[in-house]
Amino acid sequence: MRDPAGRRARRAALLRGAARDFGIKDSWHNVGMCGTGSNTLELDRVFVPEHRSFLRSRMQEVRQWVRCPLPHTPVRVFGGLTFASPALGAARAALNSWTADIGARSGPAGPLSQNPAMQQTLARASGEIDTAALLLERVALVGDDEELTPLLATRCARDYSLAVNYLVDAVERLFRAQGARGQAESSLVQRAWRDIHCAAGHVGLQFDTAATAYAAAIFQQTVSIGKPTTSGKPTT
Repeated sequence: MRDPAGRRARRAALLRGAARDFGIKDSWHNVGMCGTGSNTLELDRVFVPEHRSFLRSRMQEVRQWVRCPLPHTPVRVFGGLTFASPALGAARAALNSWTADIGARSGPAGPLSQNPAMQQTLARASGEIDTAALLLERVALVGDDEELTPLLATRCARDYSLAVNYLVDAVERLFRAQGARGQAESSLVQRAWRDIHCAAGHVGLQFDTAATAYAAAIFQQTVSIGKPTTSGKPTT
């Protein structure tokens, strides 16, 4: 089948059956996010009626296309939260572990907790993590907004991809400041460092792509209405 643009269509499907009806290929061997178990599902000669499938491109559309009392929320509004939210939790855990470790250690000049460099690291990393949390919370709230617009959808993608950038910077800062101890296999900080970098590499969390879409929506609205806005809400 072809999508409206004439390209070979990619479809999502709802399948009936038991675990014996499909196989799982052991294909997930990553440096981070090992716990997701994102292996490959294999099916052979399985018939799926058309009414149990839909074009994946339709998940991106900002419109109500499912017959249900709630509006359809396109995947680009909340999809990034499935990766960004665990990354936020990992960053918070890394910060707590780092703070406890540094607070209990001393160097030649005295307790590390009194070292200005460590204090700066703590303040900046925690601020970056808090900033990411605020951005992700706003995306989560927009996901329930019945007045969703294309501009709001692009702002959500901008917000959660930017939030992940903040989380990468924060955990990178902690990882480098903890020294060799933070690189131990048992270190929670290095585990979070791997997991967050892995999550940030997801195609749905690339800031450049999100920024381009957001800027295009802003400029389009500015031209069509004549008034610039960055709130995500249409001007009246």
